[in-house]
Amino acid sequence: MNQNFSLNSFGCFQAFGKLRNWTTAMLLVIISSIFQFAEAQIVPSRRSEQRETSQKPQPNLRAIYSAPDQLNVPKGMTEAQVMALINQASRSAKANPVANPNIPESLLCQDLKVIFVLDESGSINSTEAALVREGALALANALNNSGAELRVVEFNTTSSIINLGSPVVNSTFLTSFNNYLNATSGASYQPVSSGTCVGWTNWEDALDDVQTLDGDLVIFFTDGNPTAYNVARTNGCANGSVTVGSNSSYNSTVALDRAISEANIIKGQNKHMFVAAVGSDLNLDNCIDISGPDNFAITGSIFTADYTVGGFESLAANLAAAANSICGTELTINKTASATGVCSGETVEFTIQVTNTGGDYNFTAFNVQIEDVFPNGFSNIAFVGAAPSGASITGNTLTYNLASLAANASVSVTVSATVDVPPGNFNNIATAIADNANEVSDNASVVSGYATETLTISECSPITVNGVVYSSTGSYTQQLVSSVGCDSILTIDFTLKSATNSSTSITACGSYSWNETSYSQSGVYTYNTTNAAGCDSIATLNLTVTQVPDQPATACYQVASFNPQTCSWSVSGEMPAAPTGLACYETASFDTSVCEWIVSGSMPAAPSTACYETASFDALNCEWNVTGSMPAAPSTACYETASFDALNCEWNVTGSMPAAPSTACYETASFDALNCEWNVTGSMPAAPSTACYETASFDALNCEWNVTGSMPAAPSTA
Repeated sequence: MNQNFSLNSFGCFQAFGKLRNWTTAMLLVIISSIFQFAEAQIVPSRRSEQRETSQKPQPNLRAIYSAPDQLNVPKGMTEAQVMALINQASRSAKANPVANPNIPESLLCQDLKVIFVLDESGSINSTEAALVREGALALANALNNSGAELRVVEFNTTSSIINLGSPVVNSTFLTSFNNYLNATSGASYQPVSSGTCVGWTNWEDALDDVQTLDGDLVIFFTDGNPTAYNVARTNGCANGSVTVGSNSSYNSTVALDRAISEANIIKGQNKHMFVAAVGSDLNLDNCIDISGPDNFAITGSIFTADYTVGGFESLAANLAAAANSICGTELTINKTASATGVCSGETVEFTIQVTNTGGDYNFTAFNVQIEDVFPNGFSNIAFVGAAPSGASITGNTLTYNLASLAANASVSVTVSATVDVPPGNFNNIATAIADNANEVSDNASVVSGYATETLTISECSPITVNGVVYSSTGSYTQQLVSSVGCDSILTIDFTLKSATNSSTSITACGSYSWNETSYSQSGVYTYNTTNAAGCDSIATLNLTVTQVPDQPATACYQVASFNPQTCSWSVSGEMPAAPTGLACYETASFDTSVCEWIVSGSMPAAPSTACYETASFDALNCEWNVTGSMPAAPSTACYETASFDALNCEWNVTGSMPAAPSTACYETASFDALNCEWNVTGSMPAAPSTACYETASFDALNCEWNVTGSMPAAPSTA
């Protein structure tokens, strides 16, 4: 049977119906939400030595950019870090994209040539790579034996055209493609850990390879912004021919512009560019620049859609479904039941018929898989008659596999099943799918009418069940007949619950909160609610409210606290003890403004003292005492004077004895201390008697008289 389906908000298939022209189907290839990657760590990968690489000259239309760098990329950055910078970089100098050509409606499926460009950069982790392989194989299987061609290009730092032999999709091609996708060496799809020159995203090189291939539709899958381009740099990658994001001379604008220029050439070859964008780091504007502005999820037009951002986990199913709508066939399924209403233990037969309509091109359906999972309530599932070849039953699951089903051919299978209790509407769905046909389904419902059911009921009042009133607790049974004529027994376990009342007396201080209501006045209050059994309950509150007294005045050192139990205030706290050890001249007073004792007063000034005096403070009498006396004056001679030197605290004696008078040798000088003068005593010795001829002279030196002269000689006498 034919079914109608729609697209979700991402432009992804929710299911696929038959599309009558291949152009509508072609767009669905793209919007099947090819790739929704979870954000992953960059795991750059490139093993160019394991690829069959097409050596190709640089196209003449490539631009050589001399504009200043738009992005400064430090050395050593990973591709993910470079991509983040690119998303923030100025794009004012980007090249101008040309219009994307439409896919011609006249193109037949057997003439369709698809170029599938696979991003193999390091940002694709192992889980995502496995899903890419699954989706790629689903796409190829859907095109199998349709006459369509599929060519594959992979890229990271550089690009490679994968040599799979003839591009016509058949069993030989599928074997080669599967070997490539899952090989661990040689030509293979194997994103690996990053290195200096592997794992980058070189859109330019991939698009350059696409130019050399014959194609109508280019599906360009990428999860990142361009982070490499084909400009030779010193110490560059790929033998110096590629500049990558970690190179100090890398320019993000150049990377994008060169990709736009290559995409413009492809569009000029009348190939329709469609970008399947994934990844949280990717700048969608860049994808639009190499394809066009039309989002399939918005326009819904196969002729103008240029890009999509869709799911990833459903890649395989969506790609296959999209390809089937392009070059596939269509299955129909019809499931019937021998009876729609039965009693317990009866048997029902189910017949499933699947037909291959052949689609628009009378294609054979390949690898047809029919499945029916019977829900609980069915048992003894078995084939009616001999089991068809390829059909089996495991548990409650029927599977029927056919290698192929020719156009306009049908197959059917019939099974029987016993319907068990409990009663209900048992609905089971049969499905059919093929490599080149979308999944279809049909269901058949069977109602089981016999019941042995127990109702457990608890109510606060009597109940009525099937017209019978029950007003007391107990277990009751009813004999019934179901809608399909089966006997049924209904057991009713009934509990009659009762209402409750309660009363509480409370004495409260100030107010009382009861059942989320505050009461400040004495009185009797009621509250209507339900009890634990869920029945009515009336609670009564007998409330006595004691009014709260005013708070007492307190000193600064006191605290007033309220006791809600006694509904009274209590004051605690004592005045701090007066300070002790005060001096006799100090006074302590309590300052209530700061709640502390203030000590005032100072010691009396010390009295002035002489140098020989000492002042000491008498704390008992609170006065200064001066002790000490002047040293005694020294004894002095009559000619001396004593004076006290306060500076040096000593007596000074001045004055000297008068000089002794000059004395003759016979005189003696003595000092009269009483009269404070000298006295001279002594007299010259008396002069001696001399003769007339003698002379007496006093010799002061020897203190004596000297007599000189002699008697004249006596004259001669006669």
